Amino acid sequence: MHRGSSTQFNIQAMGSIQLCKMLKDRDVLSKPIITEIYNRALFLLQTEDARYNRVQFDARGLATILYQFAKLNYVIGSEFIDAWTNKAINLMDDFNPQELANSIWAFGRLEIHPSDQFIQAWIHHATKTIDNFNTQNLANSIWAFGRLEIHPSDQFIQAWIHHATKTIDNFNTQGLANSIWAFGRLEIHPSDQFIQAWIHHATKTIDNFNTQGLANSILALGQLEIHPSYQFINAWIHHATKTIDNFNTQNLANSIWAFGQLEIHPSDQFIQAWIHHATKTIDNFSLQELANSIYGIFTLNVLCNSKIKVPQQFISAVNQNIELFDENIEDIGQILKAHYYFGKQGVGILTSQNRQLLEKKFKTKLTPCHTSNLQLNVLKVVKKVLAQHTVKSEYHIKQITSSVDIFIKEKNTVIQVDGPSHFDDNNAPNFSTRLNTELLKSYGYIVHRIPYWVWNKLKTNIAKEEYICELICTDEFVYQSETLEEVFYDAQENIPEQSTSEILPHSESQVSDDVFYDAYEYIPQDLLTHESSFHYDMQALGNIGSSDFETHSL
Repeated sequence: MHRGSSTQFNIQAMGSIQLCKMLKDRDVLSKPIITEIYNRALFLLQTEDARYNRVQFDARGLATILYQFAKLNYVIGSEFIDAWTNKAINLMDDFNPQELANSIWAFGRLEIHPSDQFIQAWIHHATKTIDNFNTQNLANSIWAFGRLEIHPSDQFIQAWIHHATKTIDNFNTQGLANSIWAFGRLEIHPSDQFIQAWIHHATKTIDNFNTQGLANSILALGQLEIHPSYQFINAWIHHATKTIDNFNTQNLANSIWAFGQLEIHPSDQFIQAWIHHATKTIDNFSLQELANSIYGIFTLNVLCNSKIKVPQQFISAVNQNIELFDENIEDIGQILKAHYYFGKQGVGILTSQNRQLLEKKFKTKLTPCHTSNLQLNVLKVVKKVLAQHTVKSEYHIKQITSSVDIFIKEKNTVIQVDGPSHFDDNNAPNFSTRLNTELLKSYGYIVHRIPYWVWNKLKTNIAKEEYICELICTDEFVYQSETLEEVFYDAQENIPEQSTSEILPHSESQVSDDVFYDAYEYIPQDLLTHESSFHYDMQALGNIGSSDFETHSL
């Protein structure tokens, strides 16, 4: 490729059209030339000298110059962005759909947040002209908002979904993957009609998805708790199993995490392929990817009664990098939660030293819980109905690393008072609520959940007391309900003879509920050694860099 020098071109005399053309010509570009083009463009954007009016940027030029810099991943300064957005706002009504899409895509690619004024102007004009967007324009636009975590107006989202649903058959596989990924990133649940159309088209074209598209799609469905059809899942698993060696570590982590969120147990063939490739590439896993992978396996065990084993390589990686897990109480809590769960069945994730380290950090970072008025109202009634029992509020249970709303000691009973955040759009318990319930049950607690709308229908104190009595007065009396809280054994102190690779599911565990074991300091390198998991509350993200479109240039 020929590389020109800046002395060959009189860049400082060029107008906007010439600058755009030169920036698109990869045969002549070099770092010095790109820098000169940038400086000349900045001058034209900033100058108010009327002599330069005829060589100024119009809407097409503005979109093109920004788009080309984004394709080159060129670092753009704030003064350039300010000057560019000021001109773009004034010319916004002149932008066509391609120019709108390429502009916002460029900001997404460069991870630059334009001004609120620009975003508002962009959304206003795009909403009016959305029916003229082609499918790539649609996908590029929503992808950019997802990348930047900018929530467009409801009007734009509704218009986008309406047009995308009508034209879904024209989306290519990358457009499908990037669109659903963006909704997952923004935590926006599209209409059922769009989801059905998306799943139908994605299932038909699944063999054309690359590994990034596969991972981003299942990730988004997991984030949004959208359960796709069996046909889609089977097609996804079949194609992913064949192409698993092309999955990078982020794809691997996001996929297994998503299956946990969806409570879908993949085929044994996929799991074996996943473990084989993950263990080969373990050195490339980031801490976040390691965390999400183990957490995915953990949730499959808790909610699907899975017997998937966490590879020893993952357990070793956690313990070797334990000092990196000390910044966030939620992260520490998830690691401990996984350790307790698997330790109850045999051998946990953490070594004795690392467990004690994280337990100490966790205790020092605990903050007081906020008790809602709804919860206080229920608590008052429970205490009256069960006056002879020990009733505690915001009772911390070590093994779930969090507090329960109400705990009745003698009955070993937990009452969770669930407000709107515990439910999905159909008033069904969401993933976190289901996981909380099953974890508590796995430790032998009797669990009752009171939905807010049920309690709100009880208009009198008598009705509320009768409801509580019917709910819990038949629960069996339990002695020593708190034995789970304090007794833990390190692996070196007492290890059951049961093999870690043959541990029974929690409902059949032969290990007493009050015995927890830490990970061995050394465990034989068995491919399917005992499982465990933890998770960062920050959701896994698709590999943004490789999910970019090759958008149309102008």
